Amino acid sequence: MGYLLTVGCYLVAFAPTTTLFLRLVASDPLKVILFGCGSFVWLVSLLLTSIVWTALIPLQDYLWVSLIVSIVLQESARVVCFFVLRSAQKGLASMANPTSAQHVRITGVMSLANSRHLLAVVIGLGMGAVAALFLTMNAFDAISGSGVVGGLKQTLDGVHLRSSFPRLLPLHWSINAMLLSMLHIVWTVLVWDSCHHYAIRRDAAAAAASTTGQSSSGGATASTPLLQNEHQQWWMPALIAVAFHFASTVVSYLSSSNWGFVAISLKLIILISLTFYCYSIVRHDSPFSLLKEIALALRDWITLAALRDMCSKKEQENASNAEMNRGTDEVVIRDGSNSVRQRRISTERT
Repeated sequence: MGYLLTVGCYLVAFAPTTTLFLRLVASDPLKVILFGCGSFVWLVSLLLTSIVWTALIPLQDYLWVSLIVSIVLQESARVVCFFVLRSAQKGLASMANPTSAQHVRITGVMSLANSRHLLAVVIGLGMGAVAALFLTMNAFDAISGSGVVGGLKQTLDGVHLRSSFPRLLPLHWSINAMLLSMLHIVWTVLVWDSCHHYAIRRDAAAAAASTTGQSSSGGATASTPLLQNEHQQWWMPALIAVAFHFASTVVSYLSSSNWGFVAISLKLIILISLTFYCYSIVRHDSPFSLLKEIALALRDWITLAALRDMCSKKEQENASNAEMNRGTDEVVIRDGSNSVRQRRISTERT
């Protein structure tokens, strides 16, 4: 029974991650590599956190210090991953340039400027998957043994989580892991958007500086409004991501104080809010338009629009087949009448 419970908990925890992986990542080898890179950089941030925790011996008893260091290193890993991928794509673009001396035909490489949000989803999916795995594997290992009637609370004594409903603790871990994996995706999208606008601002400043050095001061003033007016709040999405990362960590403490359902509800609210914000960034549209699309999707689902479309297409295909068959029958009848007429004419002649 313990193994069946563990399998069920893993299915709940990694169902969205597996769905997104099969839908977005599995069909493209490059995305699979980026998924692995996202998992790797999260593991590196965890390793650096453990090294810092080991080095700061006087502060090892203060958990909040380790949490701050962990969050800062995770967000730094996202930033480093963005700029490493951006540098790699610049090199690949220069190699793929037909005018380059080292021209190489490269297929399947997506431009970071055109598909940075999709790549951010892939990287965040990798980070979220391994983060959810590390969150749940110790707890699920504790409940994977032989079942004892009423013994779940004693089985979980070694895990730092208390609750008035010990039977629901595996479900709490599963839902928290599922939300954590999804939160890593939206955090990566927000941080990468800030990094993208910062890179544009930096490149524009470098271009303005080179123009200033090569031309007169009058020609350089034209690029100044660009730097002042465009991408002024490039830091806002990253700041929101880091703030909500800290907020999600603080909310997790409610799970250890008989407030598990409240913690899950608050994390779900955070995830929905950040999802709407990411939608406004990706689509350059109001977040309320996402509500309209969701309402239309629900309307189509309730009214069985897909089934009605399938039936209408089937009816159109049947009508077109019947029309083709009717035309074929008319041709056959016409050919038959012509042959009968020819036989009659030949008989009259004889």
